[in-house]
Amino acid sequence: SPKLKPTENNANILLITDFTADPLIKLIELFAACRGVNVSIEIPNFDSVEIDIFNLSSDLYTNDYNIAVVILSEHWISKYLSSDVLVETKSYENTAYTLKNLIQTLKSNFKGTIIFGNFSDSAYPVTCNQIDENYCMGRGTAIEKLNVLLNSQTDNKFLVCDIKTALF
Repeated sequence: SPKLKPTENNANILLITDFTADPLIKLIELFAACRGVNVSIEIPNFDSVEIDIFNLSSDLYTNDYNIAVVILSEHWISKYLSSDVLVETKSYENTAYTLKNLIQTLKSNFKGTIIFGNFSDSAYPVTCNQIDENYCMGRGTAIEKLNVLLNSQTDNKFLVCDIKTALF
């Protein structure tokens, strides 16, 4: 573990993801050490985001974490929106509803700070990505709207992190 600055702070973090996040631990520890923060990071079972957040007796709520970091991948978005270029408005609405419920459950029950990673669109833009019609929208538009939803939830307890900027 890197040597910390003289004024040491501690943070107990639960990193909730739907992907294998083990490689992120060392990176987060290094970033935190540069700021004089000693972190302890735990990761729950693989791809158990909804279970961990909606189950009020999960480690998230029963252990002494002061920061919960939630990062959802392209796979999570595809599970709800589908991976098609065009997304039905109903699929977007269901995804937004699930996301709102995840956020509200966290905000209502987790005592510490919540850092939620925003969503990234595909690295390769596709045709129809920005369409927005009554019955469907482009995948890029749906992801932009989910990010607007995330940002609308921010307060002194709930923060949104731009994952691309933070990690890449």
